[in-house]
Amino acid sequence: MRSRPFRRPLALGLVLVTAALLATQLWAEDEETKNRVRAEINPGALAALMRARVSFVVLDARGAKDTFLPGAKPWAPDAAASVVRRYVPNKNSLIVTYDQGADDSASRELAERLFNDGYKNVIRFPGGVDGWTGVGLKLRKKAPPPPPQPRRVGGSRGSGSRR
Repeated sequence: MRSRPFRRPLALGLVLVTAALLATQLWAEDEETKNRVRAEINPGALAALMRARVSFVVLDARGAKDTFLPGAKPWAPDAAASVVRRYVPNKNSLIVTYDQGADDSASRELAERLFNDGYKNVIRFPGGVDGWTGVGLKLRKKAPPPPPQPRRVGGSRGSGSRR
């Protein structure tokens, strides 16, 4: 009798171990960085997570652009907390933020904002678009949907009134 190997759990385990060993970089604990996001991921580990179909959200801190990482959603660091909650309702979700490249201030700002809003699993991809394409990985060219807009509270919805 032949047994069928459990490929998916094994692949997921290998991806997570690889990500933990090769991609995570802890920042020094001091007063200035005490509440900041501590994890970073490299292009190879991020691509491995995507291939393994692990459930996570990739947020492009550059906003709406014409090229982006596969599966990424445009976002702005100054989005209202209520909009963030609607877009990523589970605070335990794995979230990866990125921007253009080496000067990843927008990605850092977005990651720190999410972390300060209570999201526990926020990882920065400091290489961004430049790091992704620098190792030969492809960008998507179709524009992603725009970020969700906050719901309007109050006000009138039509020109008529009910009687």
